[in-house]
Parts: sequence; structure tokens; C-alpha cells
Amino acid sequence: MHLCYITPININRTFLTGLLDLRSFQEVGQSRTRDWIKEGERVSIISFDLVGMKDYNNQYAGG
Repeated sequence: MHLCYITPININRTFLTGLLDLRSFQEVGQSRTRDWIKEGERVSIISFDLVGMKDYNNQYAGG
């Protein structure tokens, strides 16, 4: 099992949390997943959506 935090140069992060925005997360995740599959690794992806997070960010991050 590999756990990693990927930090490419040209990514977008949310101001409030510092986490990847949805588009950057999807692009980085797809790229890294393809790499692992090519290397013969087994890949499992766990994802969840926090309902209301956009509104929270907009309220507290001024976005």
C-alpha cells in the first residue's frame, strides 16, 4: 500500500484549507493512479464529498 501527498508545481488549493481544489485533485489523482497501475500496483480509491463545504469556504475564506 502506498500513501502519498502529491505536490505538483501547478495546482490550485482552496484558500481556507490549503487542500487541492476538486479539479486539481482529480487531475493529480488520475495521473498518479495511472502510474501505479503501470507499475503493477493494486489501486483502491476512497472518496467522499462534504456537503456544504463550498458555502463554508465562501463564508470564511471570503471566496
